[in-house]
Amino acid sequence: MGNEHFSKGLRGIVAAMQISYEKHLKLAKKGIIGVPSDPHHFTGLYGALASRNKVCGIQVNEITVWLELTPFLYMEEKLAVYFLSIYAAFREIPLELSSKEKENLKNNVNSGVIRAFEKEPGRITAIVEKQFPFPWLSLLTEPTLKAIQSR
Repeated sequence: MGNEHFSKGLRGIVAAMQISYEKHLKLAKKGIIGVPSDPHHFTGLYGALASRNKVCGIQVNEITVWLELTPFLYMEEKLAVYFLSIYAAFREIPLELSSKEKENLKNNVNSGVIRAFEKEPGRITAIVEKQFPFPWLSLLTEPTLKAIQSR
């Protein structure tokens, strides 16, 4: 693991996450990591978040990392990488995000959750009902929560 994973501050965390994603994406494309049936992009997202968790001393199992990634798996690739990077900063230093960055993160997380719910309602319902400790849950709006609870 390179020193870029230890970056602090908003811009440092975002840059470290994006570098980590690119490294994991390249390894996935070479067949070195990941599951052949998973999109390489998903492996890149997983690797970036799992690496950040390790650097921050957050010990979670693989399934929990995949569940935390849920809204980002349903975003366009470039948006997913960017907003996962912003999300990592939101988890660590929420006060350093501008109100615009928080609002954009909130909007995109809600969109990702709605898309995920349309494809995998059980997954989203379980995350919300079991109250996993994912900071993105605090970003869910009332309309999103009502849509999830209505089924």
